Amino acid sequence: MNKLIENNIVNDRFYLSSALSEISGRLKGNADSLADKNLSSLDKKYYSEKIMQIAIDVKDIWEYLHSINQHSVKVN
Repeated sequence: MNKLIENNIVNDRFYLSSALSEISGRLKGNADSLADKNLSSLDKKYYSEKIMQIAIDVKDIWEYLHSINQHSVKVN
């Protein structure tokens, strides 16, 4: 199981909002770093790899939710 998912399961409940908050923060931080014009190509590769890991985490969350038949969230 993905570490991000494991870290957001408490008492048999998956806290999606917490996972999404972490993803959002990581994505913003990495995007801000990539926007730095003074980054070397090696640094850009590093941040690109970090963003790819975020994409993998999002896909893993999607797969996890589907594996437990949580295709939607009741809003009312």
